Amino acid sequence: MCATEKGHPNFLRFVGMKTTITAFFLLIVLASCNFGSNQSGSGEMITEGVRGFEEDNPILLESIKRTRDSLPYFISRFKSNTDDLTWFSGKFEVHEGSLEEHIWLEILEIDGENSVGVIINEPYSFQKIKYLDTINFDISKAEDIMILKDGSILFGNFLERLLTKDKE
Repeated sequence: MCATEKGHPNFLRFVGMKTTITAFFLLIVLASCNFGSNQSGSGEMITEGVRGFEEDNPILLESIKRTRDSLPYFISRFKSNTDDLTWFSGKFEVHEGSLEEHIWLEILEIDGENSVGVIINEPYSFQKIKYLDTINFDISKAEDIMILKDGSILFGNFLERLLTKDKE
């Protein structure tokens, strides 16, 4: 499943992206973690800063539904994009042996089951798959998606939006 790091020609585009976009994304990920508790009112579980949900969590299921329903729009925007400052990312289940994690990728190429992305958050329990590795994934299995530009989320981030709505 794992391609070699820097094994994709668009990797240089990723490396050359403004640090502010990457920092903004990481800030979103970190801000969404409640480091002080083990479980929130929305059924999410926090362990050492890693957010987790039961597979049947209604908020998680609604987020995945919204993501999958939005894939045609997301793919269309990705394929028609000509702006290097617009950033497309998605969250996917990634496996290493018997381990699985749900990891954010910057999407470099969309081609069904042979899509390509770069891991943009540090895996928690993997030994071989690392931050900035290029991997293949199936776009139809996206669990969340985001389109970002100039540090602003233009589209997606469904899980965080649902969790924020749940807390209001």
